[in-house]
Parts: sequence; structure tokens; C-alpha cells
Amino acid sequence: MQAPRTPAALLALCAATLSTLALAQEPSPSSKGEFPSGAAKAEPASVAFKPAVTGEKRSQTGSMDLDMEIQVAGQPRMSQAMTKAFKRALVLTEVKEGQVSLAQVEFREQRETMEGSGPGGEPVKQERGQELAGKRFELARKGGATLYLDLEGKTIENFAVKRELEQAGRCLFEPQVGANLAKLGELKPGQKVEIPAEGMKVLLEMPADDGLEVKFEEFVYRGTREVPGAKAAVFRVVLTLAPGENAPQQGPGMKLRLGGELLVALDSGRVVGLEMAGKLAFIQPAQGPSFEGEGVLRLERSTRVEFP
Repeated sequence: MQAPRTPAALLALCAATLSTLALAQEPSPSSKGEFPSGAAKAEPASVAFKPAVTGEKRSQTGSMDLDMEIQVAGQPRMSQAMTKAFKRALVLTEVKEGQVSLAQVEFREQRETMEGSGPGGEPVKQERGQELAGKRFELARKGGATLYLDLEGKTIENFAVKRELEQAGRCLFEPQVGANLAKLGELKPGQKVEIPAEGMKVLLEMPADDGLEVKFEEFVYRGTREVPGAKAAVFRVVLTLAPGENAPQQGPGMKLRLGGELLVALDSGRVVGLEMAGKLAFIQPAQGPSFEGEGVLRLERSTRVEFP
């Protein structure tokens, strides 16, 4: 039987899991409603998906803000606030028949801060990520696997660096939301859209083996909006992320309900914007100490794409 986790370890586990949701983003216009929402021109539109090409460049900015509290087995409540922000650039250096085989990632800015209280009420603060700023790495796709390399071709062993590279690379090598939307033809305002949930998980840059499943409550085309560098289709998206039926439960589970906007460039099918907010609820573990907690999460994303 797995040894019970300490309260501090449980808090760290939750924060580490949620940090995979930090996305490359910039704010878009928002309302004061439950979920972020901006203006859209109510007109029909079609998404055209353009296959990846050698020399394609993507400039991404992003942020995530999380505030949460947990209480384990009657001990004092612990609070934690986590923020993450970065700017990164991706260049597709080798593409064969529309499939990316080699890409370069540059971390222009990178910072992640976690602060709050520990099980004894003591203040806790950690900072990381700044050591990545200004550094470049390579992602190579071979035999269905992704290799994470430095510019000399050596394999990256550092876990934190590898995690960031894995998140950056998912959108390059796996199914994309825009490709599925392009198959639907002309979209009309108010039209409900159905796409595979797998593509959304790739967009959220979540590990494929984390046991969490995406279920859409809403995926509705609203209209179009002009954004820097592109005219985009605007979608209202509401979804839940929760452990699947066969997911192994190690400590408390988590359920997220997120909603907001997804922006997809009409001329390329690239996701150029995302702004979502929602609430986090913890699922009581089948075994181990009693567990209570809740949290609030906000994600923002913006990507600008340049083709050669």
C-alpha cells in the first residue's frame, strides 16, 4: 500500500499537476460574466487548415494564475498561490510531408512563483524557471517518440527543462484542434461544434498519460474577430477535466470546470488565442486521510504565426 502523503506533499502534488496547464498566452477582451468573453462579429466563416512547413515560426506568450486552499485530516488550512508566465519562440526547422520532424524552441522569458502557507502556518515561497530565459533547445521526432536535446544534440536530463519542452512540443507533433475544425465546412453563428476531446488536451499542453479526460459542455461558434496578424473564428468553450474511470488514484483527485474563448485563424487553422477561467474541486481519495479543498484558475494565451 502506498504510504500516506504529508499535507505539504499533497499540496505540492496538486500544484505540480496544475502547472502543466500553464499556456502560451496574452489577454483578450473580457466581460464580467462567469467565463471570459469578448466581442465577435456574427458572420459565417470557414477554417482552412494549412499543414506545417519548414521555416514556420510561432511566437507565444502565456500566463496562469491559481489560488487554492486545502485541509487534510483536520489540520490547519493551507493556502497557495501560483503564477506562471513566459514568452517563447518555436521554429519548425524540418518538416516532411506536413509532419514536423525537427523544431527549435527558445525561451525568451520564463518565471514561475509558488507562495502560501505550510501545514504549520509557516510562509512558503519558491521561484523557478528564470534559468531557462534566453536558452534554446531542439525537439526531434523519431519513430513516434519525441527527443529533447540541447543545441549540441545531447539529451536533456533535467526534469524541469524536459517538462517545459514537452509542453511546448505537444502542439507540433500531435492532433490539432484547427485540423478538426477545418473539416466542418462553413460555420454559422450559434452552431454547436463537435471535435475529438484529444485535440483540446493537446492544446492545453497536458500529458497524455495523466489520467485526466476532457468532456465538453459547450463548443459553439460565435463569429469572427480581428486579432494581430490574423482574422480568427471565435468559439465559446466550456469543459470539465476529471480523472477517467480507469485512472489510478494516488492521493486526492482533481476536477476542473473551465470556460471561455478559443480563437482559431481562418487562413491557417492555428490556435491564436485562448482565455479561460474556472474552478477547481478536489475529489476525496478512496483511502488515506480526509481531504477538502478548492481553487480558482485563470489561463490566457496568444500565438502569432509567420509562414516563410
